Amino acid sequence: MRLLVFIFLLISSSAAMAVDFPEGRCAVVVASRPTLAEAHDYRLAHQDQHISEIFLSENGWYAMVVDYIAADDADFILAQRKDRNLIPSDSYCSTGNRYVTRIWSETDLRLPSPSAPPGDLFAEFDARSLNLYEKRLLQGALALSLDYDGRLDGQWGKGSQAALEQWAAREFGMLPLNLHASVLAAWAAAQIEEDGWITYYDAGMRFSLEIPYNKARIVDGNLQGLELIANDGSFSALVRPMTRDAARRVHADMVTSLAQFFSEPPYLVRKDTFWVTAFADGARLVYQRSDFDGGSARTAFFRADEEAGQAPANLMIASYRSGSQTDLSLPEDGRLADYLLEALAQMEDEKNSGETLSAEPEQKQPAARAASGSGFYINADGNIMTNAHVVEGCGALKVAGRTQSVIAIDTKLDLAVLGSDDGLPKVADVLAFATAPARLNSDVTVAGFPLNGLLSTLNVTRGSVSALKGMDDNVTELQITAPVQAGNSGGPIVDRYGQVVGVVVSKMDGLYVADKTGDLPQNVNFGVRGGIARIFAEANGIGFSQTALDQPLAPEDLADKLLKATVLVECY
Repeated sequence: MRLLVFIFLLISSSAAMAVDFPEGRCAVVVASRPTLAEAHDYRLAHQDQHISEIFLSENGWYAMVVDYIAADDADFILAQRKDRNLIPSDSYCSTGNRYVTRIWSETDLRLPSPSAPPGDLFAEFDARSLNLYEKRLLQGALALSLDYDGRLDGQWGKGSQAALEQWAAREFGMLPLNLHASVLAAWAAAQIEEDGWITYYDAGMRFSLEIPYNKARIVDGNLQGLELIANDGSFSALVRPMTRDAARRVHADMVTSLAQFFSEPPYLVRKDTFWVTAFADGARLVYQRSDFDGGSARTAFFRADEEAGQAPANLMIASYRSGSQTDLSLPEDGRLADYLLEALAQMEDEKNSGETLSAEPEQKQPAARAASGSGFYINADGNIMTNAHVVEGCGALKVAGRTQSVIAIDTKLDLAVLGSDDGLPKVADVLAFATAPARLNSDVTVAGFPLNGLLSTLNVTRGSVSALKGMDDNVTELQITAPVQAGNSGGPIVDRYGQVVGVVVSKMDGLYVADKTGDLPQNVNFGVRGGIARIFAEANGIGFSQTALDQPLAPEDLADKLLKATVLVECY
């Protein structure tokens, strides 16, 4: 696990870059997509267009830029390129006024560099250098992560590649690198060892599959085949011989009996050699496959009744096959293992390069607290979101006595995310982001630790959204009336359902405004929009959750939730 954390920090350290267009020039935009993953998909499918940058627009879409041209000559240059089919017919030139931030450029290591050699650690993932066992392991890993529903055949086709890209987009907000594949393989190898996955082979019925020996038990019985039940009851597997007609009747009965319990229609395959019937709805999964041989059949039935059972059931289904198979493992002499060793070596070099030797022993002085701010937990890993200005220039960061490190930061958006090896404390709670932006005049609650040293407990204030933009029409911020003080920076702004709609960033300088206008402003405070904070986390591969609740929390219950999720961030 420590290895995975180190590698994650290595590849997610780059922050989104600020928009800075060359004077007198505009950006040639060849396409826009509503999600970061779709933007990466487009870039991969249109490498002939040589996309050099991806920008986030005010409307939440991602614009793909190829280069910059003189604004005065833009119409003529674009027409020439379109006539020669160098760019799509709907391409246009943007001045960047509607762009919030630069999410990626071709010089950013968070996406593969087109010039990187195919076998380079930071090059775009290439399965051709992997052997069959490594590809099977990656397919098994993607089955465990619920991104892959194909078979563990070691054949790396479009389905396997799409699953890996989906996983990388979700976990790191980018296309998969060779490094990502090695991280995925290392995670899978750890899961396989922890859960005791072994290859089960039935010589009589000539089938095999992977089973989690530490998480399930095989039911002893006199019947031919296999019956396996999870220790916690969350999943099961059953393989039995049948006649061809009986197997078909079971499939038909399954469709009739289960259709009323699932909102989605069943997945059906009806071929001469095998039938498949499957239902999936949220945490529940039912899958049945019958393989025919003349008048006989072998029928396998898998189910998952809870979220905890989905991953093991999905891997068992993917691994189920006629005949025998080898165990899933990470080959020590394979390319994936080489990538992991190379990543570790690079991290060790970076660590050593920052060390200096001295003839005199270091005189350690007790650390003095310089400043503090607020933050809040955003995922089960214990990552904390706060402001960039809260953590900048700190020699050390602590939350509740635990040392924290900055794993992502963007000074333009004034956002940062902290992490530690300790994970989420048992008594802590996680705040989910709202799926929709806060509306004008909607009620909000702010939590934080203002005036630390004078006040020692969580402070909760209430107000409303007074404007949907910040100072100078800043579209990344919103304005609130809830009172904030020094030390509130980085704290959550939540709606009446307890969902994050913003991150406290600043308060109006009352003395400055009074000097300029002769009037003292009342409760004019600002926060980074919750949607921008989500995008920042997504772009840096940091997990978070979203909710769309419609049942308000009582003010007291909301305060209890904030008490468990909001933290004091101390800078030394």
